[in-house]
Amino acid sequence: MKKFLIILLLLTASCAFAANTIINVAAQRGESFNAVIVEKEKRKLHVVRVTGDGVSIIKSVNVLVGKGNGDKASRGDLKTPEGVYRITGFLSGQRLIEMYGKETAKIYGFGAFPLNYPNLLDNLNGKTGGGIWLHGKEDNRQDPATKGCVALDNPDIRGLSQYLKPGTPVIITRNALIGSSQTYRQSYDTARAAVNEFINAWQANNFDRFKKAYGKGFRSKDGKSLQAYLNYKKYLMDTYPDRKIAADNFRIFHESKDEVVAQFDQYYSAANMTVYGRKTLYFRNEGGQLRIVAEDFEQMKGGNVRLAAKAQESKPVLPELAEKPKEQSKKPEPVVVASAKPLPKKEPVKEVVKETPKETPKETVKPLSEKIIAQVEPEKTETAQPEIHETPEQSEPEKILEDNMTGIRETAAALLDGWQTAWESRNIDEYMSYYSERFKGGRMNFDAWKKDKGGKFGRIASISVTIEDVKVEMGKDDTVVVTFIQKYTGDTYSDTGIKTLILENGDSGLRIVSENWRAK
Repeated sequence: MKKFLIILLLLTASCAFAANTIINVAAQRGESFNAVIVEKEKRKLHVVRVTGDGVSIIKSVNVLVGKGNGDKASRGDLKTPEGVYRITGFLSGQRLIEMYGKETAKIYGFGAFPLNYPNLLDNLNGKTGGGIWLHGKEDNRQDPATKGCVALDNPDIRGLSQYLKPGTPVIITRNALIGSSQTYRQSYDTARAAVNEFINAWQANNFDRFKKAYGKGFRSKDGKSLQAYLNYKKYLMDTYPDRKIAADNFRIFHESKDEVVAQFDQYYSAANMTVYGRKTLYFRNEGGQLRIVAEDFEQMKGGNVRLAAKAQESKPVLPELAEKPKEQSKKPEPVVVASAKPLPKKEPVKEVVKETPKETPKETVKPLSEKIIAQVEPEKTETAQPEIHETPEQSEPEKILEDNMTGIRETAAALLDGWQTAWESRNIDEYMSYYSERFKGGRMNFDAWKKDKGGKFGRIASISVTIEDVKVEMGKDDTVVVTFIQKYTGDTYSDTGIKTLILENGDSGLRIVSENWRAK
Protein backbone atom coordinates (compact mmCIF):
# COMPACT_ATOMS: atom_id res chain seq x y z
CA MET A 1 0.00 0.00 0.00
CA LYS A 2 2.81 2.38 0.92
CA LYS A 3 4.56 1.62 -2.36
CA PHE A 4 1.35 2.31 -4.26
CA LEU A 5 1.00 5.73 -2.57
CA ILE A 6 4.56 6.65 -3.47
CA ILE A 7 3.94 5.74 -7.14
CA LEU A 8 0.68 7.71 -7.11
CA LEU A 9 2.41 10.79 -5.70
CA LEU A 10 5.13 10.54 -8.33
CA LEU A 11 2.56 10.28 -11.12
CA THR A 12 0.62 13.25 -9.73
CA ALA A 13 3.78 15.35 -9.55
CA SER A 14 4.70 14.30 -13.09
CA CYS A 15 1.27 15.31 -14.43
CA ALA A 16 1.42 18.64 -12.61
CA PHE A 17 4.85 19.36 -14.12
CA ALA A 18 3.65 18.34 -17.58
CA ALA A 19 0.80 20.83 -17.30
CA ASN A 20 3.31 23.69 -16.95
CA THR A 21 4.71 25.53 -19.93
CA ILE A 22 7.50 27.96 -20.74
CA ILE A 23 6.07 31.49 -20.68
CA ASN A 24 9.04 33.47 -22.05
CA VAL A 25 7.36 33.54 -25.44
CA ALA A 26 3.70 33.58 -26.51
CA ALA A 27 1.61 33.84 -29.68
CA GLN A 28 -1.83 35.24 -30.36
CA ARG A 29 -4.56 32.67 -30.82
CA GLY A 30 -4.53 31.06 -34.24
CA GLU A 31 -0.84 31.80 -34.84
CA SER A 32 2.24 29.61 -34.34
CA PHE A 33 5.99 29.81 -34.88
CA ASN A 34 9.31 28.31 -33.78
CA ALA A 35 11.65 29.98 -31.31
CA VAL A 36 14.87 29.32 -29.41
CA ILE A 37 15.26 29.77 -25.65
CA VAL A 38 18.71 29.72 -24.04
CA GLU A 39 18.99 29.23 -20.26
CA LYS A 40 22.43 30.50 -19.27
CA GLU A 41 22.54 29.15 -15.72
CA LYS A 42 21.40 25.66 -16.75
CA ARG A 43 23.44 25.83 -19.97
CA LYS A 44 20.49 24.55 -21.93
CA LEU A 45 19.08 25.48 -25.35
CA HIS A 46 15.47 24.65 -26.19
CA VAL A 47 13.94 24.78 -29.66
CA VAL A 48 10.22 25.28 -29.07
CA ARG A 49 6.94 25.49 -30.98
CA VAL A 50 4.83 28.42 -29.85
CA THR A 51 1.03 28.52 -30.25
CA GLY A 52 -1.82 30.45 -28.69
CA ASP A 53 -2.27 27.62 -26.18
CA GLY A 54 1.28 27.28 -24.94
CA VAL A 55 4.85 26.25 -25.72
CA SER A 56 5.96 22.72 -26.57
CA ILE A 57 9.64 21.75 -26.56
CA ILE A 58 10.82 20.24 -29.84
CA LYS A 59 14.30 19.43 -28.51
CA SER A 60 16.62 20.48 -25.67
CA VAL A 61 20.42 20.26 -25.82
CA ASN A 62 23.39 21.19 -23.64
CA VAL A 63 25.37 24.29 -24.62
CA LEU A 64 28.38 26.37 -23.61
CA VAL A 65 27.96 30.07 -22.80
CA GLY A 66 30.31 32.95 -21.99
CA LYS A 67 32.93 32.76 -19.23
CA GLY A 68 31.71 35.99 -17.67
CA ASN A 69 28.71 36.05 -15.35
CA GLY A 70 25.72 38.33 -15.89
CA ASP A 71 24.48 40.30 -18.89
CA LYS A 72 26.88 41.45 -21.60
CA ALA A 73 27.72 45.15 -21.38
CA SER A 74 30.88 45.76 -23.37
CA ARG A 75 33.19 44.29 -25.96
CA GLY A 76 35.57 41.71 -24.54
CA ASP A 77 33.75 41.13 -21.23
CA LEU A 78 33.29 37.42 -22.17
CA LYS A 79 29.58 37.54 -21.27
CA THR A 80 26.62 36.16 -23.19
CA PRO A 81 23.97 38.88 -23.69
CA GLU A 82 20.50 38.55 -22.20
CA GLY A 83 17.52 39.72 -24.22
CA VAL A 84 15.33 39.08 -27.24
CA TYR A 85 17.19 38.59 -30.50
CA ARG A 86 16.74 36.93 -33.88
CA ILE A 87 18.83 34.84 -36.25
CA THR A 88 20.10 36.92 -39.16
CA GLY A 89 21.60 34.22 -41.39
CA PHE A 90 23.81 31.14 -41.61
CA LEU A 91 27.56 30.77 -42.14
CA SER A 92 28.49 27.26 -43.23
CA GLY A 93 31.75 25.63 -42.21
CA GLN A 94 33.08 26.16 -45.71
CA ARG A 95 32.06 29.82 -45.70
CA LEU A 96 33.81 30.33 -42.36
CA ILE A 97 37.01 28.81 -43.80
CA GLU A 98 36.77 31.28 -46.71
CA MET A 99 36.27 34.17 -44.27
CA TYR A 100 38.74 33.33 -41.48
CA GLY A 101 40.95 30.49 -42.63
CA LYS A 102 40.89 26.83 -41.67
CA GLU A 103 42.46 27.16 -38.20
CA THR A 104 40.02 29.78 -36.94
CA ALA A 105 36.99 28.29 -38.71
CA LYS A 106 37.37 24.91 -37.02
CA ILE A 107 36.44 26.54 -33.68
CA TYR A 108 32.89 26.93 -35.00
CA GLY A 109 32.48 23.38 -36.25
CA PHE A 110 29.39 22.74 -38.38
CA GLY A 111 28.68 26.44 -38.87
CA ALA A 112 27.25 29.54 -37.22
CA PHE A 113 23.93 31.36 -36.95
CA PRO A 114 24.66 35.05 -36.20
CA LEU A 115 22.29 37.00 -33.92
CA ASN A 116 21.33 40.68 -34.14
CA TYR A 117 23.23 41.66 -31.00
CA PRO A 118 23.35 44.50 -30.11
CA ASN A 119 19.67 45.14 -30.75
CA LEU A 120 18.03 48.57 -30.51
CA LEU A 121 17.60 48.44 -26.74
CA ASP A 122 21.21 47.32 -26.28
CA ASN A 123 22.44 50.25 -28.38
CA LEU A 124 20.31 52.75 -26.47
CA ASN A 125 21.68 51.34 -23.20
CA GLY A 126 25.24 51.85 -24.40
CA LYS A 127 26.15 48.18 -24.77
CA THR A 128 29.01 47.40 -27.12
CA GLY A 129 30.51 44.36 -28.80
CA GLY A 130 29.13 42.06 -31.48
CA GLY A 131 29.64 38.75 -33.23
CA ILE A 132 27.31 36.83 -30.91
CA TRP A 133 26.49 33.53 -32.65
CA LEU A 134 24.87 30.18 -32.10
CA HIS A 135 27.61 27.92 -33.44
CA GLY A 136 29.08 24.44 -33.46
CA LYS A 137 32.21 23.32 -31.63
CA GLU A 138 35.65 22.08 -32.53
CA ASP A 139 36.01 18.33 -32.06
CA ASN A 140 37.51 17.43 -28.66
CA ARG A 141 37.10 20.98 -27.37
CA GLN A 142 38.37 21.30 -23.79
CA ASP A 143 37.41 24.87 -22.91
CA PRO A 144 34.09 24.70 -20.96
CA ALA A 145 33.03 28.25 -21.85
CA THR A 146 32.98 30.68 -24.78
CA LYS A 147 33.86 34.35 -25.24
CA GLY A 148 30.14 35.21 -25.30
CA CYS A 149 28.60 33.01 -27.98
CA VAL A 150 26.34 29.98 -27.44
CA ALA A 151 28.12 26.82 -28.60
CA LEU A 152 26.46 23.47 -29.38
CA ASP A 153 27.85 20.05 -30.17
CA ASN A 154 28.08 19.61 -33.94
CA PRO A 155 25.50 16.78 -34.17
CA ASP A 156 23.06 18.93 -32.16
CA ILE A 157 23.38 22.11 -34.22
CA ARG A 158 23.27 20.10 -37.44
CA GLY A 159 20.07 18.38 -36.33
CA LEU A 160 18.47 21.64 -35.18
CA SER A 161 19.49 23.64 -38.26
CA GLN A 162 16.13 22.88 -39.91
CA TYR A 163 14.50 25.09 -37.26
CA LEU A 164 17.15 27.83 -37.22
CA LYS A 165 16.10 30.14 -40.03
CA PRO A 166 16.66 33.88 -40.58
CA GLY A 167 14.12 35.70 -38.43
CA THR A 168 13.76 32.91 -35.84
CA PRO A 169 13.44 34.56 -32.39
CA VAL A 170 16.12 33.73 -29.82
CA ILE A 171 15.44 34.57 -26.16
CA ILE A 172 18.53 34.44 -23.96
CA THR A 173 17.72 34.45 -20.26
CA ARG A 174 19.28 33.29 -17.00
CA ASN A 175 16.45 30.83 -16.36
CA ALA A 176 13.27 30.16 -18.33
CA LEU A 177 9.99 31.36 -16.83
CA ILE A 178 7.69 28.42 -16.10
CA GLY A 179 3.96 28.57 -15.41
CA SER A 180 0.58 27.00 -15.99
CA SER A 181 -1.36 27.43 -19.23
CA GLN A 182 -3.47 29.99 -17.38
CA THR A 183 -0.35 31.94 -16.39
CA TYR A 184 0.81 31.72 -20.00
CA ARG A 185 -2.39 33.41 -21.21
CA GLN A 186 -2.28 35.98 -18.41
CA SER A 187 1.29 37.00 -19.26
CA TYR A 188 0.29 37.36 -22.92
CA ASP A 189 -2.91 39.25 -22.13
CA THR A 190 -1.12 41.70 -19.82
CA ALA A 191 1.40 42.63 -22.49
CA ARG A 192 -1.25 42.69 -25.20
CA ALA A 193 -3.41 45.04 -23.07
CA ALA A 194 -0.49 47.49 -22.84
CA VAL A 195 -0.11 47.40 -26.64
CA ASN A 196 -3.86 47.83 -27.15
CA GLU A 197 -3.96 50.90 -24.90
CA PHE A 198 -1.03 52.41 -26.80
CA ILE A 199 -2.72 51.88 -30.19
CA ASN A 200 -6.14 53.04 -28.97
CA ALA A 201 -4.73 56.29 -27.59
CA TRP A 202 -2.77 56.86 -30.80
CA GLN A 203 -5.71 56.27 -33.14
CA ALA A 204 -8.04 58.38 -30.94
CA ASN A 205 -5.49 61.22 -31.08
CA ASN A 206 -5.65 61.38 -27.29
CA PHE A 207 -2.22 62.71 -26.39
CA ASP A 208 -2.73 62.54 -22.61
CA ARG A 209 -3.44 58.81 -22.81
CA PHE A 210 -0.74 58.31 -25.44
CA LYS A 211 2.08 59.79 -23.36
CA LYS A 212 1.20 57.56 -20.38
CA ALA A 213 2.25 54.53 -22.43
CA TYR A 214 5.90 55.64 -22.20
CA GLY A 215 8.31 55.05 -19.33
CA LYS A 216 10.73 57.48 -17.70
CA GLY A 217 13.75 55.76 -19.20
CA PHE A 218 12.46 55.96 -22.80
CA ARG A 219 14.76 57.02 -25.61
CA SER A 220 13.85 57.08 -29.30
CA LYS A 221 15.73 55.20 -32.00
CA ASP A 222 17.54 58.40 -33.00
CA GLY A 223 18.42 59.23 -29.39
CA LYS A 224 15.68 61.68 -28.41
CA SER A 225 14.85 61.96 -24.72
CA LEU A 226 11.32 61.15 -23.58
CA GLN A 227 10.25 64.80 -23.46
CA ALA A 228 11.77 65.66 -26.84
CA TYR A 229 10.11 62.63 -28.42
CA LEU A 230 6.69 63.41 -26.91
CA ASN A 231 6.95 67.03 -28.10
CA TYR A 232 7.61 65.71 -31.60
CA LYS A 233 4.68 63.25 -31.44
CA LYS A 234 2.38 66.00 -30.10
CA TYR A 235 3.24 68.16 -33.11
CA LEU A 236 2.45 65.30 -35.50
CA MET A 237 -0.80 64.42 -33.74
CA ASP A 238 -1.95 68.05 -33.89
CA THR A 239 -0.94 68.39 -37.54
CA TYR A 240 -2.35 65.07 -38.76
CA PRO A 241 -5.19 64.20 -36.34
CA ASP A 242 -6.83 61.48 -38.46
CA ARG A 243 -5.24 58.12 -39.08
CA LYS A 244 -5.92 54.45 -39.82
CA ILE A 245 -4.02 51.75 -37.96
CA ALA A 246 -4.36 47.99 -38.14
CA ALA A 247 -2.20 45.45 -36.32
CA ASP A 248 -1.92 41.66 -36.41
CA ASN A 249 0.40 38.69 -35.89
CA PHE A 250 1.28 39.51 -32.27
CA ARG A 251 4.22 37.87 -30.53
CA ILE A 252 5.11 38.53 -26.90
CA PHE A 253 8.56 37.81 -25.43
CA HIS A 254 9.67 37.87 -21.78
CA GLU A 255 13.42 38.04 -21.19
CA SER A 256 12.51 38.31 -17.50
CA LYS A 257 9.41 39.12 -15.48
CA ASP A 258 10.10 42.85 -15.81
CA GLU A 259 11.44 42.99 -19.39
CA VAL A 260 8.85 42.40 -22.13
CA VAL A 261 9.02 42.77 -25.91
CA ALA A 262 5.92 42.94 -28.14
CA GLN A 263 6.17 42.50 -31.91
CA PHE A 264 3.37 42.86 -34.45
CA ASP A 265 2.62 43.76 -38.08
CA GLN A 266 1.43 47.36 -38.30
CA TYR A 267 -0.35 49.15 -41.12
CA TYR A 268 -0.44 52.94 -40.63
CA SER A 269 -2.04 55.54 -42.86
CA ALA A 270 -2.47 59.29 -42.27
CA ALA A 271 -2.43 62.43 -44.41
CA ASN A 272 1.36 62.56 -44.46
CA MET A 273 2.15 58.91 -45.18
CA THR A 274 1.02 55.31 -45.63
CA VAL A 275 3.42 52.64 -44.39
CA TYR A 276 3.48 48.96 -43.45
CA GLY A 277 6.04 47.08 -41.40
CA ARG A 278 7.01 45.18 -38.27
CA LYS A 279 6.69 47.10 -35.00
CA THR A 280 8.70 46.24 -31.88
CA LEU A 281 7.87 47.75 -28.49
CA TYR A 282 10.28 47.23 -25.59
CA PHE A 283 8.46 47.40 -22.23
CA ARG A 284 9.75 47.64 -18.68
CA ASN A 285 7.73 47.15 -15.52
CA GLU A 286 7.49 50.51 -13.73
CA GLY A 287 5.45 50.47 -10.55
CA GLY A 288 3.41 47.47 -11.64
CA GLN A 289 2.65 48.90 -15.11
CA LEU A 290 4.32 48.03 -18.40
CA ARG A 291 5.81 51.17 -19.95
CA ILE A 292 7.52 51.58 -23.33
CA VAL A 293 11.26 52.29 -23.02
CA ALA A 294 12.16 51.86 -26.71
CA GLU A 295 10.40 51.22 -30.00
CA ASP A 296 11.51 50.10 -33.42
CA PHE A 297 9.83 49.89 -36.82
CA GLU A 298 11.14 47.95 -39.81
CA GLN A 299 9.34 48.99 -42.95
CA MET A 300 8.36 46.33 -45.47
CA LYS A 301 7.52 47.35 -49.00
CA GLY A 302 4.10 46.39 -50.27
CA GLY A 303 2.81 44.94 -47.06
CA ASN A 304 -0.13 42.91 -45.93
CA VAL A 305 -3.00 43.58 -48.32
CA ARG A 306 -5.55 42.00 -46.00
CA LEU A 307 -4.38 44.20 -43.15
CA ALA A 308 -4.63 47.31 -45.34
CA ALA A 309 -8.23 46.48 -46.21
CA LYS A 310 -9.07 45.74 -42.57
CA ALA A 311 -7.82 49.19 -41.61
CA GLN A 312 -10.89 50.67 -43.33
CA GLU A 313 -13.17 49.34 -40.60
CA SER A 314 -13.89 51.57 -37.61
CA LYS A 315 -13.48 49.33 -34.58
CA PRO A 316 -11.59 49.91 -31.34
CA VAL A 317 -8.84 47.57 -30.25
CA LEU A 318 -10.34 44.91 -27.98
CA PRO A 319 -8.50 42.48 -25.71
CA GLU A 320 -8.58 38.78 -26.55
CA LEU A 321 -10.99 36.77 -24.46
CA ALA A 322 -9.44 34.58 -21.76
CA GLU A 323 -11.36 31.58 -23.07
CA LYS A 324 -12.58 31.09 -26.62
CA PRO A 325 -14.47 28.35 -28.38
CA LYS A 326 -12.12 25.95 -30.15
CA GLU A 327 -13.60 26.69 -33.53
CA GLN A 328 -12.58 30.33 -33.19
CA SER A 329 -9.13 29.72 -31.80
CA LYS A 330 -7.84 28.68 -35.22
CA LYS A 331 -8.50 32.04 -36.79
CA PRO A 332 -6.04 34.98 -36.68
CA GLU A 333 -7.33 37.99 -34.76
CA PRO A 334 -6.26 41.23 -36.43
CA VAL A 335 -6.49 44.41 -34.40
CA VAL A 336 -8.33 47.20 -36.21
CA VAL A 337 -8.73 50.84 -35.32
CA ALA A 338 -10.40 53.99 -36.64
CA SER A 339 -10.15 55.34 -40.16
CA ALA A 340 -9.20 58.52 -41.99
CA LYS A 341 -8.39 59.22 -45.64
CA PRO A 342 -4.68 58.59 -46.41
CA LEU A 343 -2.60 60.45 -48.97
CA PRO A 344 -0.17 57.63 -49.91
CA LYS A 345 3.51 58.40 -50.05
CA LYS A 346 5.30 56.37 -52.71
CA GLU A 347 8.59 55.80 -50.94
CA PRO A 348 8.33 56.48 -47.23
CA VAL A 349 11.65 55.87 -45.51
CA LYS A 350 10.63 56.30 -41.91
CA GLU A 351 7.68 55.31 -39.83
CA VAL A 352 6.88 59.01 -39.34
CA VAL A 353 7.89 61.75 -41.79
CA LYS A 354 8.06 65.20 -40.27
CA GLU A 355 6.47 67.81 -42.51
CA THR A 356 5.35 71.34 -41.81
CA PRO A 357 1.63 72.17 -42.07
CA LYS A 358 2.48 74.43 -45.04
CA GLU A 359 3.76 71.52 -47.08
CA THR A 360 0.67 69.40 -46.38
CA PRO A 361 -2.32 71.70 -45.67
CA LYS A 362 -4.91 70.38 -43.27
CA GLU A 363 -7.57 70.98 -45.84
CA THR A 364 -6.38 67.91 -47.73
CA VAL A 365 -7.38 65.62 -44.83
CA LYS A 366 -11.00 64.74 -45.49
CA PRO A 367 -12.42 61.87 -43.46
CA LEU A 368 -14.80 59.82 -45.52
CA SER A 369 -18.36 59.24 -44.37
CA GLU A 370 -19.77 55.74 -44.40
CA LYS A 371 -21.87 56.62 -47.43
CA ILE A 372 -18.81 57.60 -49.44
CA ILE A 373 -16.89 54.53 -48.36
CA ALA A 374 -19.82 52.35 -49.32
CA GLN A 375 -20.13 54.19 -52.66
CA VAL A 376 -23.89 54.71 -52.31
CA GLU A 377 -25.46 55.33 -55.71
CA PRO A 378 -27.19 58.76 -55.90
CA GLU A 379 -30.93 58.88 -56.56
CA LYS A 380 -31.93 59.53 -60.16
CA THR A 381 -33.65 62.79 -61.03
CA GLU A 382 -36.85 62.92 -63.06
CA THR A 383 -35.08 64.68 -65.95
CA ALA A 384 -33.70 62.11 -68.36
CA GLN A 385 -29.98 62.41 -68.91
CA PRO A 386 -27.87 60.88 -71.67
CA GLU A 387 -26.05 57.78 -70.53
CA ILE A 388 -22.40 58.45 -69.81
CA HIS A 389 -19.97 55.56 -69.49
CA GLU A 390 -17.31 56.44 -66.96
CA THR A 391 -14.82 54.42 -65.02
CA PRO A 392 -16.35 54.06 -61.55
CA GLU A 393 -14.43 55.77 -58.78
CA GLN A 394 -12.42 53.39 -56.65
CA SER A 395 -13.53 52.75 -53.10
CA GLU A 396 -11.10 53.63 -50.34
CA PRO A 397 -9.98 49.98 -49.78
CA GLU A 398 -9.40 49.59 -53.51
CA LYS A 399 -7.18 52.70 -53.56
CA ILE A 400 -5.12 51.36 -50.69
CA LEU A 401 -4.77 47.95 -52.35
CA GLU A 402 -3.63 49.63 -55.57
CA ASP A 403 -1.07 51.73 -53.69
CA ASN A 404 0.19 48.61 -51.90
CA MET A 405 0.54 46.73 -55.20
CA THR A 406 3.15 49.25 -56.32
CA GLY A 407 5.29 48.39 -53.31
CA ILE A 408 4.58 44.68 -53.68
CA ARG A 409 5.76 44.75 -57.30
CA GLU A 410 8.95 46.53 -56.25
CA THR A 411 9.60 44.00 -53.48
CA ALA A 412 8.92 41.06 -55.81
CA ALA A 413 11.25 42.55 -58.44
CA ALA A 414 14.03 42.90 -55.85
CA LEU A 415 13.53 39.30 -54.72
CA LEU A 416 13.57 38.09 -58.32
CA ASP A 417 16.81 39.96 -59.02
CA GLY A 418 18.57 38.51 -55.95
CA TRP A 419 17.22 35.02 -56.64
CA GLN A 420 18.48 35.17 -60.23
CA THR A 421 21.93 36.38 -59.15
CA ALA A 422 22.26 33.66 -56.48
CA TRP A 423 21.20 31.01 -59.00
CA GLU A 424 23.77 32.16 -61.58
CA SER A 425 26.53 32.33 -58.94
CA ARG A 426 25.57 28.80 -57.76
CA ASN A 427 25.61 29.95 -54.12
CA ILE A 428 23.23 27.44 -52.51
CA ASP A 429 22.89 29.22 -49.13
CA GLU A 430 22.16 32.58 -50.71
CA TYR A 431 19.84 30.94 -53.25
CA MET A 432 17.83 29.15 -50.55
CA SER A 433 17.54 32.35 -48.50
CA TYR A 434 14.85 33.40 -51.00
CA TYR A 435 12.75 30.33 -50.13
CA SER A 436 10.38 29.86 -47.21
CA GLU A 437 10.91 26.86 -44.93
CA ARG A 438 7.30 26.02 -45.89
CA PHE A 439 8.37 25.61 -49.55
CA LYS A 440 6.90 22.79 -51.63
CA GLY A 441 8.06 22.12 -55.18
CA GLY A 442 6.50 19.05 -56.72
CA ARG A 443 7.29 16.25 -54.25
CA MET A 444 10.17 18.15 -52.65
CA ASN A 445 10.10 20.19 -49.45
CA PHE A 446 12.62 22.88 -48.47
CA ASP A 447 15.38 20.45 -47.43
CA ALA A 448 14.95 18.15 -50.43
CA TRP A 449 14.95 21.16 -52.78
CA LYS A 450 18.16 22.48 -51.20
CA LYS A 451 19.85 19.09 -51.53
CA ASP A 452 18.76 18.72 -55.15
CA LYS A 453 19.83 22.22 -56.16
CA GLY A 454 23.07 22.02 -54.18
CA GLY A 455 24.02 18.86 -56.02
CA LYS A 456 23.33 20.48 -59.39
CA PHE A 457 25.27 23.62 -58.46
CA GLY A 458 28.27 21.43 -57.62
CA ARG A 459 28.16 19.62 -60.96
CA ILE A 460 27.51 22.59 -63.25
CA ALA A 461 30.36 25.02 -63.94
CA SER A 462 28.33 27.81 -65.50
CA ILE A 463 24.67 28.91 -65.28
CA SER A 464 22.95 31.76 -67.13
CA VAL A 465 19.33 32.77 -66.42
CA THR A 466 17.39 35.39 -68.36
CA ILE A 467 14.03 36.69 -67.08
CA GLU A 468 11.52 38.50 -69.30
CA ASP A 469 7.89 39.70 -69.27
CA VAL A 470 7.42 39.68 -65.49
CA LYS A 471 3.84 39.86 -64.15
CA VAL A 472 2.98 40.30 -60.45
CA GLU A 473 -0.53 39.62 -59.13
CA MET A 474 -2.21 38.86 -55.83
CA GLY A 475 -3.09 35.21 -55.22
CA LYS A 476 -5.12 33.36 -52.62
CA ASP A 477 -4.60 33.94 -48.88
CA ASP A 478 -2.49 37.09 -49.40
CA THR A 479 0.12 35.30 -51.53
CA VAL A 480 1.85 37.03 -54.43
CA VAL A 481 2.00 35.29 -57.82
CA VAL A 482 4.99 36.13 -60.04
CA THR A 483 4.96 34.82 -63.62
CA PHE A 484 7.70 35.34 -66.22
CA ILE A 485 9.47 33.84 -69.23
CA GLN A 486 12.65 32.08 -68.10
CA LYS A 487 15.57 31.24 -70.37
CA TYR A 488 18.04 28.86 -68.74
CA THR A 489 21.50 27.90 -70.09
CA GLY A 490 23.85 25.43 -68.38
CA ASP A 491 26.99 23.60 -69.45
CA THR A 492 25.22 21.06 -71.65
CA TYR A 493 21.53 21.96 -71.38
CA SER A 494 19.26 24.93 -72.07
CA ASP A 495 15.53 25.55 -72.15
CA THR A 496 12.89 28.28 -72.30
CA GLY A 497 9.64 28.16 -70.38
CA ILE A 498 7.13 29.96 -68.21
CA LYS A 499 8.07 30.05 -64.53
CA THR A 500 5.54 30.76 -61.77
CA LEU A 501 6.67 31.62 -58.24
CA ILE A 502 4.21 31.83 -55.34
CA LEU A 503 5.46 34.23 -52.65
CA GLU A 504 4.32 34.42 -49.05
CA ASN A 505 5.00 37.17 -46.51
CA GLY A 506 6.84 36.00 -43.38
CA ASP A 507 9.26 37.25 -40.73
CA SER A 508 11.93 37.90 -43.35
CA GLY A 509 9.59 39.46 -45.92
CA LEU A 510 8.40 37.83 -49.15
CA ARG A 511 9.73 34.32 -49.69
CA ILE A 512 9.05 31.59 -52.30
CA VAL A 513 6.64 28.90 -51.05
CA SER A 514 5.95 27.22 -54.39
CA GLU A 515 7.58 27.04 -57.82
CA ASN A 516 6.36 25.71 -61.17
CA TRP A 517 7.78 25.62 -64.70
CA ARG A 518 6.22 24.63 -68.02
CA ALA A 519 7.65 24.63 -71.51
CA LYS A 520 6.83 27.64 -73.65
